[in-house]
Amino acid sequence: AKYPDSLILQFDPQFQKIYTFLTKLMKYEVSKPGWHRQVEPPLVIGVEVDGQARAYDWDTLKSQRLVLDSIANKDVLLFSSEDGTSGFAYHRTLNGEALDFTISGDTLTDSKTQSKWNLFGQCIEGELQGSSLTSIQNYQQFVRSWLTFHPDTTFYDYFNQSS
Repeated sequence: AKYPDSLILQFDPQFQKIYTFLTKLMKYEVSKPGWHRQVEPPLVIGVEVDGQARAYDWDTLKSQRLVLDSIANKDVLLFSSEDGTSGFAYHRTLNGEALDFTISGDTLTDSKTQSKWNLFGQCIEGELQGSSLTSIQNYQQFVRSWLTFHPDTTFYDYFNQSS
């Protein structure tokens, strides 16, 4: 209604069948994993640090909101926005020291200085104001997609709080 003259890209029906999962399955181009029975395959947040890949279950991350982890001997921080629409990943070492965080709403607090941080890894209040965490590229993908390109990935174990 807001943009009545908009155009929408449509699949070309002549080529659509070539790319369907079922067609590929019938030609043995793909295999069917156990999660094919789910209405929607699970999503993960995938990160790679110094050549080591790790995946974090998206639904659990949204529920727990914050993960403090270590990948390739680098301390990392992953969290979701309060509304559960976005995931973020950062190196949590600042000036040679790993910071621990808690989260409330969309504000992070580091345990050492009680400084406040925003979703973008910027310290907005407290002793570390003006500091920034280094962002880590992260990808929200279906688990099968992530594994296709990162077959040696490890999965974060939320129950044991380690990988």
